[in-house]
This record gives sequence, C-alpha cells and structure tokens, in this order.
Amino acid sequence: MQEMLLGSGSDVDVSTPPLDNMGVEFQFHWFTCTVWFDVGQACYLLMRLLDWDFETGVSEHFSMLPGGGRGYHQILEGAGSVRVYFNPGGDDERCTIEIPGEVMRSVKWWVLAAVFQELQASKIRFQCSRLDLAFDTEIFTPSDLRSYIAEGGVVRTLAKRDTFVYISHFMGRGDTLGIGSRSSERYLRVYDERGYTRVELETKGSRAQTIFLDLLGFDCREWVKRCMGHLLDFIDLKFDAWERFKRGIIRAGILLSKRAYLSASKKFRWAKEQLSATLFCLAELYGIGTVQSMILEGERRLTDKHKIFIKVNQGALFTFNP
Repeated sequence: MQEMLLGSGSDVDVSTPPLDNMGVEFQFHWFTCTVWFDVGQACYLLMRLLDWDFETGVSEHFSMLPGGGRGYHQILEGAGSVRVYFNPGGDDERCTIEIPGEVMRSVKWWVLAAVFQELQASKIRFQCSRLDLAFDTEIFTPSDLRSYIAEGGVVRTLAKRDTFVYISHFMGRGDTLGIGSRSSERYLRVYDERGYTRVELETKGSRAQTIFLDLLGFDCREWVKRCMGHLLDFIDLKFDAWERFKRGIIRAGILLSKRAYLSASKKFRWAKEQLSATLFCLAELYGIGTVQSMILEGERRLTDKHKIFIKVNQGALFTFNP
C-alpha cells in the first residue's frame, strides 16, 4: 500500500498527493455512461478515454458479441471487457459505454474531464448510470467496522439497519460488510479479500450522474476530496480508525429528494401542457418582452431544490418535439 492517498488516474505528482491522508489510495472502479450519438463516435470516445491507437481503426480494437443487452440489440467488446452497447431500435440514436474496474484504473482523470466537458460545451446529452468509488486502506478491516457497529457505535447513514450484512469467507478469502440495498442508487461494500481493505461505494442512476457532474465542476486534482465527501454523504462513523481514514474531509452535502429526480423531459411536458396557453395570453396582453422578463426573474427565485434539479440534468439536454 502506498503511504498516502493517491488518485490512480490523476497524473498528479505523488510528492504532492491530492489529499494529505496516510494509508489510503483512491480509484474509480466502474464507469457506465450513455451518450446520445452514433456507435462510431461512441467507439472513438472510448478509444480516447483509454488512449488507444486511432490509426488502426475501430475494427482492430472491437469485436461484435452475439446477441444484445441493457436494452440494446448489439454489443461491441474490446480489451479488458470494455463494451459499447448500441442499436436500441427506433429513432433513438444513443450508445452506452462501459469500462470495468481494472481498466478504469488506467483512465487519466484529466482526459475523462476534458472529454465530457467538451460534450457539455457542445450540448451533447450524456447520462452516467454507474460510477463506483473505491478507497483502499490498511487502517481498519471489515471485522473492525462490524465490531464497532455491533457494540452500538454511532453510525450516520440513510441505509436501513436490516441491510447491514456481514459475511465471513472461508479459505482465507477475507470478510465483507455490505450496507444498503443493491437495488438502490447507493450501496457500500467493505471487504478485504485482496489482503487490504477496500471501501467501495457503488452509485447508480441519478446519484451517479449527480456525482459525475459534480466532479466535472472541479479541477481533477480535487476529485479525491470530492469523492470522499460523496462517500461521507452516504455514511459516517464516530470511529477512531474511520476518522483517520477520512482525515478531516467533510461531506459533499448533495442531498437529492425524489422530486429532484424529475426529468427535464417531464418538466418540459408539464410546462407545455399546463403553462403554454397562459403564457400566450400574457404575451398577447402585455407583450413578449414582459414574459421574457418574468423568465429572467426566475433566476433570482431559484431555491436549492431548483439548483439541484439543474445540476442533475446538466449535460443531459433533451430534444423536444414542438
């Protein structure tokens, strides 16, 4: 184990680690993202993330798998089991790229940031549907956490206590503590089958998108701190070893309500059906300029709920039928 908290793909000089936290190393362990463009563009996006040779062409890097999956009719697979799912049918031109754990470790963070910030600037819709955050440490073991919890230690988490599951493996494979439901948008696994302890937060759906968009708003040298903050949004403990593990990092503070998950397309449909006639009447009576000024006035009236909604849906622009 390295004696500092490092980001595996950050390209940061290890003499100045992104977080002064002894005995912890961070990496992204899984990345799944849907992008609204064709399969050729999706393959080149994936090749750029993985720093693969463009001159050899897509066919040299990918092979077609039989059948489909994840709602798509066709799948391309490359080295390390990276995949491009494409051809969902109909007029919906989108693809989903999937980068599993060990391959994701090789992705340079500044490249990841640059690629998706370019998509944002070009107003190309994307939706991160899975992003796993993995912290490796030797400060504590799953057994230490289990004992702390069993003895009534203070645990702050939204996960229900009946989702706390501890498995002691045989044949020296280590132990695993699971917290949360696998079907929810956040699930925590703490395990030590590799000899050291991995604290792995699996995020999906709107939570994965929100975390990814949050990271894109920061310099990638700040990503380790932000990811620790997102872990602490899900769980925090008053445990001495845990305090050393997080070493002064505070929560990211991003809380999503069910109403904040409402998609931009649903809001648009609601506004079109419920407000369009009223807005037309106001424009006829007071002029279009007055209606436009009302819309601009809305910025001053934004609440935290509205700001969260914008953050969740940024980078995921929708095309509407007039």
